[in-house]
Amino acid sequence: MRENYAYQVARVRVRELGLMNNQDIEQLMPCRSHEECMRTLRDKGWGTGNEKTAEEVLSAESAKTWDFIHELLDDLSDFDVLLYP
Repeated sequence: MRENYAYQVARVRVRELGLMNNQDIEQLMPCRSHEECMRTLRDKGWGTGNEKTAEEVLSAESAKTWDFIHELLDDLSDFDVLLYP
């Protein structure tokens, strides 16, 4: 169990590097169009590349996040509260 925990923590730490930071926000601020903003997000690795709207990008990122959590944990019952609308 302890080795598994260390692996899980390391995986999460690596994924943290892909989170948006101040520099990423600064790149989004001067975008003049929706397309330019979407291109910037895709360049950052957000979405799957097929999305046309911000809602679709967020939905794809949410799906990626849940897939990642499923990889690390067998019992997701602690996360049930996050699934309520």
